[in-house]
Amino acid sequence: MKIGIITKVDNKNYGNRLQNYACQQFLIRQADDVETIRNVGQLNNKNDSKLINFLKRIKYRCVSIIKMIKNERYRKFIKFNKNINLTRKIYDDQHSPKENEYDLIFIGSDQ
Repeated sequence: MKIGIITKVDNKNYGNRLQNYACQQFLIRQADDVETIRNVGQLNNKNDSKLINFLKRIKYRCVSIIKMIKNERYRKFIKFNKNINLTRKIYDDQHSPKENEYDLIFIGSDQ
C-alpha cells in the first residue's frame, strides 16, 4: 500500500515538521510506502504571475538560508528533516498527484 501525506512543507515550521514526521512514522507501520507530497500551492498568490511568484520564492529562500545557516538550532533541524520521506516531484495547484499514484492520501490539518 502506498500512502501520500499532504501538508505544508517548509523548513521553518518546527511544529509542522515534527507533526509530519510523527504521522509518517505511524503510517509506516500500516503501509509499505509512505511519503510526504511536496507542494508549492500554499506559496502561490492568485493575483501574481508565475514568474513573480518564482522570484519571490527564490528571494525568500536566499534571505532565509543566509540567516539560518549561522544558526546551530537550524542546522540540527535540517539534519532532522532528512528523516522525512519527500516526493521527488513538486506538485502545485495545476498539477496534483494522479488518482492511481496513491492508495490513500492523508491531508494535514493545516491544509
